[in-house]
Amino acid sequence: MSSLRVFSWLVAAAVTVGGAVASAQEASTTPAEFATYIDRSYTLCASPNENPFVYSTTPEGSLLGDLRGDSLPLLEAEPARIKSVKAHDDGSLAIDLDTRSLGIVRLKVVHDHPGRAISAAELDHLLGLIAESTDVPRFCAAAGGSMVHYAGCNHSPDEATAVRFATLAEATGQGLRPCTACFSGVNAIPDLRAELAMGRQVAREVYSSYLPTTHPEKQVGLRQAGDKVLAGWPSPLRGYSYNFELVQMGTVNAVACPGGHVFVSEELYDMCESPQELECVLAHEISHVEMRHGYLAQRRANQNSKIGGAIGALAGALAGKSKSEGAAVGAVMGAMVASVAIEMAFYGYARDMEEEADCYALNYVVNTHGLGARDALSRAFRKLEYNGETVRGKRESFNAFASHPLLNKRVQFAEGATFVPFNEAPAYVLADTSGQAMITLHIQGVSIDEWTGEKVIKESSAVATADEGPTNKTEYHTDYRCFGYAKAANTIADPIEIKDLVLKYRDATIKFDNKEDTTLAPGQTVSFYVYCEKKSDTKLPPVVVGAPGAIELSGGRSAKYTLVPAVK
Repeated sequence: MSSLRVFSWLVAAAVTVGGAVASAQEASTTPAEFATYIDRSYTLCASPNENPFVYSTTPEGSLLGDLRGDSLPLLEAEPARIKSVKAHDDGSLAIDLDTRSLGIVRLKVVHDHPGRAISAAELDHLLGLIAESTDVPRFCAAAGGSMVHYAGCNHSPDEATAVRFATLAEATGQGLRPCTACFSGVNAIPDLRAELAMGRQVAREVYSSYLPTTHPEKQVGLRQAGDKVLAGWPSPLRGYSYNFELVQMGTVNAVACPGGHVFVSEELYDMCESPQELECVLAHEISHVEMRHGYLAQRRANQNSKIGGAIGALAGALAGKSKSEGAAVGAVMGAMVASVAIEMAFYGYARDMEEEADCYALNYVVNTHGLGARDALSRAFRKLEYNGETVRGKRESFNAFASHPLLNKRVQFAEGATFVPFNEAPAYVLADTSGQAMITLHIQGVSIDEWTGEKVIKESSAVATADEGPTNKTEYHTDYRCFGYAKAANTIADPIEIKDLVLKYRDATIKFDNKEDTTLAPGQTVSFYVYCEKKSDTKLPPVVVGAPGAIELSGGRSAKYTLVPAVK
């Protein structure tokens, strides 16, 4: 996400006069006509995409709104109260808003004619655009046009003929595409430049090895399927710019590059006999990107090698470089650090990463097409298993799917595990002393996979006879996997490591281990995937999985936090 497809305003703005940056002096008093605005409450709205400006056009003129804060863009709707309204000498307004979880943010309002006073009617219209309200259609398109814009922007279509929409989804559902000027996007992912450099290196390997498809209709079909999966993704997306490309590999394969470039072989595309199968494959690859598997694998490798020092030096150098210099250094960094990312993308990720991607793919297909559609994931896995073991023999081909760990076990998971989507589950929150949420956690699903194994039993020397050796005993296993995402308010003091999650039910608990020890920093949203295996000598029914009564989060340094369901 984030970083996700949400509403964002420009974090810093300046007025340039004659090549110099001029800043206005704040007046010491509140204009009389705006005194009644103090203590008014609003709910700042989250939007499905990022936009650096908020425009408002009325018969009196146009306004530009600029909301500044340390934790923007907004990830979800945010309650706010106007704390003060101050006027600048140039006629602009500075409005401080006290928010629930972001602290104080400032709304800078500038008129299109500097020096002209802003009226209350104009301000009301602008506030209506940034606050949640069903009465204000925030999007518009020209009659017969092909693009959707933010209503009131400086290039929006004529008010008299424009078609209005309450949501962006309503507009895109009618075939309109978002205007790239309105929805420019700002991605705040940590270490994004290094990750994108890795992704470019992986993509270069693909381009240097394989030719693009000669079937443009298949390329169109692939991109349409990819766009469909992204549109239906059941959790906040990080905000990568995805591109789906069909190539001639000569084998069934797909390569997900860090940063959002996904390559699919024609053989894999042709293997999918239903839209759901192709969507499952793409959802799996998108999961690798969204979970940053290539970046994380490379970072772990760097931490255990001498190259780590050089990487750190280059990363530090980036901070003081111009855009062009930074791009050059970033390219060198990408060449140095992408070796593991390339190997992972082509040959497959570690077992826990593959299982995590499976869970998110299953979550997508179940949420989009229902529980019955999970068979599509199983069919895709079976075909990959058959192709890798029967057709390709010893799996010597350059193929990620051929070396995926325990593919037959993953087939069993897709077919036999009980999957419980948490569509109606409440958000779980950790509140501060004033009752405001500091951490909000959403569970998206839990899978339950039951299987049996053999446990070796060694008799004690006092009991065992000479001809008695070890005996085997059936051991029953129940594997639980839980995944979702968590958001931290900007007001938490320090980052928190999500080490373990404990789902607390009335009569039982399930303790999940987070192998990645995901770091949740102030103002960030992160995804998590946690695992639990229970063993028993007798077959026991799995713990009833539904919405737990509470969730305990282990945050490192022996710190534990109990999150309770949010009151709707």
